[in-house]
Amino acid sequence: MKTYILILSLFSAVLIVEAQQDNNTILCNTVQFDGLDDYLQTDTVVVYQTSSFTIEYWVKIDSFLSTFTFFPSTYIAAEKGTRVCWYNYSTNTIRISFYNTAFSNAEATIDLDTNVWYHMAYTLDEADSTYRLFINGEMIIEQYFNNIEISSDPTMFLMGARPMNLSTVIDAELDEVRYWNYARTQSDIQNNMNSSVDPSTTGLIGYWNMDEENNDRATDLSNSDKPALLYNADISEVWTDHCINTMIDKRDVQQSMIYPIPADKSVYVNVSEGTTVQLFNIAGKQVLLEANRNGSSNLILNVSNLKNGIYLLRIGESTQKLIVKH
Repeated sequence: MKTYILILSLFSAVLIVEAQQDNNTILCNTVQFDGLDDYLQTDTVVVYQTSSFTIEYWVKIDSFLSTFTFFPSTYIAAEKGTRVCWYNYSTNTIRISFYNTAFSNAEATIDLDTNVWYHMAYTLDEADSTYRLFINGEMIIEQYFNNIEISSDPTMFLMGARPMNLSTVIDAELDEVRYWNYARTQSDIQNNMNSSVDPSTTGLIGYWNMDEENNDRATDLSNSDKPALLYNADISEVWTDHCINTMIDKRDVQQSMIYPIPADKSVYVNVSEGTTVQLFNIAGKQVLLEANRNGSSNLILNVSNLKNGIYLLRIGESTQKLIVKH
């Protein structure tokens, strides 16, 4: 459980945050599929087939093992109720599909790289019968489908393998996987993609944040409480620490003063010449890298293009927390 103590500046668009979890470290592991035969899957007792939905997650593809890389999905053995997103690296296309009596597909051309973290979210909105796919908060696909019928059959939630063919696995890492029973808007996605969410949030019916250690399952933090069981993996190796787990020292905050300029959404960081400053989102993905080369005691960070959320600021060897809030 992550606890955040916020110190609010009255004139600030940025909050300095001090984080505490057990021994004052932040646990933000990912699940790392080895591309051999491991995957995560829930059982069949949950009705994930809601009339509208959002599936969102962070993913880093380590290598392309075959033509297709499959992202988190729902499915049952007879295909009915399958909701899936996958990437075809041979044609640089990403596709989202929904199956009831037949597959309905929508796709777009995009070049995904290996060893790069992407936030993805795909939605189905029953109100306008439209499929949407967002990557890093930007809409990539918007496709209308006529007469969509929703299956109410219980389905499994699958991560790391291809629906109906579990031998087709992926070589990739996943983090912060969430299933919502409604179609989230673009602003909903942008506002929460860089931060953890309250597991009791209305509409959240599956939440696997992958903060596990030597566990044979990914805990479902939502009220559904349906863990995803780990298959064919070494539990001592599959959970990978890709966060900045440095202890937070209050003296760091005093020694490296951080103060914002609200007018241009910049942050001043008081550091010596040559000091490197890195900014990571809460999942441990680097979003900014700067070095103080001008001899001044102040380094200016431009955060105007960052989404609202919690970030980890690495200054030399110390780590601090801030929240960007526009």
